[in-house]
Amino acid sequence: MYCITTGNAVSVSILKLLAQDPAIDVREKIANNPNTPVHLLELLAQDLDAGVRQTIADNPNTPVHLLELLAQDLEAGVRGAIAHNTNTPISILELLANDTDARVRRAIAHNTNTPISILELLANDTDEWVRYAIAKIPKIPVRVLEQLASDPDEWVRGEITYHPNTPLDTLKRLESDRDPDVREAAQVKLKERFPELA
Repeated sequence: MYCITTGNAVSVSILKLLAQDPAIDVREKIANNPNTPVHLLELLAQDLDAGVRQTIADNPNTPVHLLELLAQDLEAGVRGAIAHNTNTPISILELLANDTDARVRRAIAHNTNTPISILELLANDTDEWVRYAIAKIPKIPVRVLEQLASDPDEWVRGEITYHPNTPLDTLKRLESDRDPDVREAAQVKLKERFPELA
């Protein structure tokens, strides 16, 4: 299987043959192979198995027209892989930011190429785990950290205490949070980051 995954010494004719193999794991390996030509990726993007389509969505060599196609897949796992793929165009990320499945919206937060404007939108998401994922992003603006410090979910507020860019006044506010774990985390971070205040 190693040569299937890496593409070493595997001809296009062999890849074509294996792309039609009845074994799902073989087709997934072809879908993930960096040397698989576009016409085979197109074939595998139509595969009945969601795992094969998800592997295509994860593949950094998948062309934009297939990313656009798979962004409309019925399976949330496939759409989530598109949302996480760093080659996914912003227009598709904008579409997926409104996906009905929170796992897809969370995957956008893990995409290092997601623009701040989409991350700011997701900071207002109805799902607390999407907001939690946003709170963990290193490049998130301070204004969003300040907003999330007032989040109704204690996990989100707690994550704000760990963020290295959370301002002093926000940490001080969280030091008197209604949740004891958030209060304790804020106190610890205040002492770590601002020892001169202790």
